[in-house]
Amino acid sequence: MTDSAPVPVPAPAPVQVVVYAKDVERLASFYQCALALAIAEQARTFVVLHGQGFEVAIVAMPEAAAAAIERRSPPVPLEDTPIK
Repeated sequence: MTDSAPVPVPAPAPVQVVVYAKDVERLASFYQCALALAIAEQARTFVVLHGQGFEVAIVAMPEAAAAAIERRSPPVPLEDTPIK
């Protein structure tokens, strides 16, 4: 048997989430404050936020899709969305 140095275990890959938004800057600001995330990358149509072991990418919705969304106050529950 030979003596060998322990092999380091690689860190797990970060969890990555993509969220489409009508207002990228507004949603990025929310996640940045709520989850204490740092901006890793930013452009006109997206923001990537980085946290401990995960990233949130916020991507601008296509203009036609964004125009079809109506904001209401108070918000109305979305019944036809796959994520609750």
